[in-house]
Amino acid sequence: MSSLSGPHAGDPKRASDLAMTLIRDTADLASAIYAGDPKFRAQATLDEFRGRLDGLSALLRQVRQELVGEAANQIPSPMESTSLDGRHDEPDQARGIDSHKLVIFPCADAGSVKHFNRTVRSPVDLTALGLNLDQLSEVLPANYVISRARVWGVMPRRTGLNETRFKQCAADDIALFTGGKQVFSGAIIRAKLRSPELARALWHTNALGSTWELVFLLSEPVEVQVPYEVLSKILGYSSKFAFRAFSILSEDASERVRKALDPAIGQLWA
Repeated sequence: MSSLSGPHAGDPKRASDLAMTLIRDTADLASAIYAGDPKFRAQATLDEFRGRLDGLSALLRQVRQELVGEAANQIPSPMESTSLDGRHDEPDQARGIDSHKLVIFPCADAGSVKHFNRTVRSPVDLTALGLNLDQLSEVLPANYVISRARVWGVMPRRTGLNETRFKQCAADDIALFTGGKQVFSGAIIRAKLRSPELARALWHTNALGSTWELVFLLSEPVEVQVPYEVLSKILGYSSKFAFRAFSILSEDASERVRKALDPAIGQLWA
């Protein structure tokens, strides 16, 4: 391991811990595929599979950064520029397509529902929190009213998967909130930022002291009713798929959903 260390090396022990997590997660994925696990088959669409690979890629980058320090930041990830079918991703403008993606926000447990009712269904005056909002002002569109904001947050995960997905989200993507065996609400993502301070001010922390610091600023939500089995059928998932994880659908999958559910959620694309 010493041969990998440079003048700006990171923490070898943390690198070792991350590497063990990477090995375990890779083994879990390989075992699920090899064993033909029914739970894995229910999720084994391109979107879910790519999401799990992205999580492994994020872990690998962390391991490299801890081993070689600053130099790791200059090493591109093999998954950042190439899609699974081997073609390099092209700018959306060059392809001439609407690139809005669907982002799944699980909201089924009591705590999530409480957060949704307080900061998404009801507007929040962010100017009343006593925080420095300069960072927020830099990412928000000029016409966004921060005194009547709609805000959602996602908690980082040890694997880095949620952070990876957070980075893949973009303004004008469509947020779908799931719970009670249906998609029950939708909104447009106006901006995003990572802010532990804002998250703690809005939602405090969990029992471990973590907070929902991957923050999304949303449009006013729209109430919808799309049963899980309907959405699952469009996506090719198992009819029992529960949509319990923060995830992002590919542009192609998002377009299929938009076309199939236009009467129900088409207004979100307006």
